[in-house]
Amino acid sequence: MLFANGLVVASLLAAASAQFAQPWNKCGGEYYTGPTVCVDGWTCVYQNPYNSQCLQIASSSSDASSLASSSASS
Repeated sequence: MLFANGLVVASLLAAASAQFAQPWNKCGGEYYTGPTVCVDGWTCVYQNPYNSQCLQIASSSSDASSLASSSASS
């Protein structure tokens, strides 16, 4: 019975996360049919008519420098 409850919880979590685009993923553009809202802390940023992407927007200059350094090291 525990397995069944865990399976239900896992299914619910998967369904909830499917409603939001994940970090760095596509979230818009021509012919795109997936989620258009990004997970908390990430924003859907227009790139061109065919692509928008979930990016983490820095709120201050110190956040921007730490974001840039973490992106460069990835």
